[in-house]
Amino acid sequence: MEFKKIIIVSLLFILFSHMMVLQKSFATAEKLEGFPELPATEQVEYDKFWTLIGELDFKTALKQGQKLQTMLTNDEYKKVVSDISELIKSKSWSNKKLLREFILLERNRLYWQEHNWWPRNYQYNDAMEDVNKILSGFENVMSKYPKSDIADEALFRLGLCYSSMGELGLEDFEKAIDIFTDLKLKYPNSSLVDDADYKIIGIKRIISGETQISNETTINLLKEFIAHYPESNKIIHARDDLGFYYKMSSNYTLAVKEYLTIVQLYPKEKESVLKSLKELTHIYRYDLIDVVKEREMLQMIIEKFPNTLDSKLAIERLRDLRKEKGTVLFY
Repeated sequence: MEFKKIIIVSLLFILFSHMMVLQKSFATAEKLEGFPELPATEQVEYDKFWTLIGELDFKTALKQGQKLQTMLTNDEYKKVVSDISELIKSKSWSNKKLLREFILLERNRLYWQEHNWWPRNYQYNDAMEDVNKILSGFENVMSKYPKSDIADEALFRLGLCYSSMGELGLEDFEKAIDIFTDLKLKYPNSSLVDDADYKIIGIKRIISGETQISNETTINLLKEFIAHYPESNKIIHARDDLGFYYKMSSNYTLAVKEYLTIVQLYPKEKESVLKSLKELTHIYRYDLIDVVKEREMLQMIIEKFPNTLDSKLAIERLRDLRKEKGTVLFY
């Protein structure tokens, strides 16, 4: 009996130690060589965010994430907190341990891929070791939980990893295309199907290079995407890309049409609207040489984005046009 007690106590101690190590990893795993450092007070709050996730207290972690959005001065860390918070909110909490495992993988992927932190003072072999751990981690999640609401996410993020490795010359892009295609076949009802298709278009564009033929191919792929996924969260990006490739192909009329569509259909997407108006201004000024239309775009920038640097530059450009043409403009 005494021996059994010793065994039980020993097992409980091992389990407790493992849990403490796991929780500690959530609080400290981000402190890797080459990563930007946070001020001490911010680091404490940032560590708390990950400790709460390690303890499976997602509700409090989300509150901590909101707090961090207002206090973090480093945009890269702020983006990580935002992305992880959105992931927590979008997934079921029925299997919290699985979600925690996935969150840790996603955090490491964000560090490595989205923010390109790993090359900073980081040995190549160490970096690839971390990358391989991320890849195997996502593969394990898919194989162990193929019917979970995380399986399609894991497959998509695996594709993102290979896509980034292709950009860095570390892996063949075809591997990423195969993974994104596999996602569409295995999870046809996934909310990530359109994202996978959009990624495939981007990869094919990189592979084909900068030629007139590849521009036409990309244009056709983007038109198909827009027609097939009118409600996609990538629709504005796709229209912006389509405008860009029309412009690259010297088809300025269709480029103008796409940029104007963004301005008219998505007025709440301020960043995209401003970008489109600036593109339109550039086309009218340098490509179509249409001063009247250029003025219209400048006036829209002033009206929609008052008290901004872009508005100030638009006003200055209108003044220059007035001097050049000797006309009076009202704004």
